[in-house]
Order: sequence, then structure tokens, then C-alpha cells
Amino acid sequence: MKPHPLEQPTLKRVRFLRARGQEAQAEAVLWEALAQEPNLATVHLELAQLRWPGPDYLHWLCLLYTSPSPRDRTRYRMPSSA
Repeated sequence: MKPHPLEQPTLKRVRFLRARGQEAQAEAVLWEALAQEPNLATVHLELAQLRWPGPDYLHWLCLLYTSPSPRDRTRYRMPSSA
């Protein structure tokens, strides 16, 4: 699948800003791109990494997608007599 034309320039600009320590401006660039096209997966990922920096981010993301949902009550039902 070909990337959206907005993705690469946005990510390049964000990485430039982050390298200069301009986190707030980098976040603004990401939100601006998502306002134009909300389905940019790499931009969403970059925004998440910006908001949750460090090596624990990928571990947290893995747990998020592999843990059972709290809405899945088939495993955690209350007894009917309660």
C-alpha cells in the first residue's frame, strides 16, 4: 500500500522539531496533519510516541492490544445469584 502523500513530509518535519527539542510544535504539526486526514496510521503512532516517550511505549502498546477487554464479560461474569 502506498503511503499517503501527507505522511512523509509530516514525519520529516516532526522529527526535525523533536531533534531541536520543540515537542509542542511537533505535536501541533501532527494534529494539523490528522485534521486534514484522520486515517494516517504512522502519524497516529508518532503522536503516541511523542506523548509516551521511552522504551516502555512499545511494551505498553503490545499489552494494550493483547490484553482482554474490560468489556469482555464472558470470562468475568458475576454469579447470577449475586
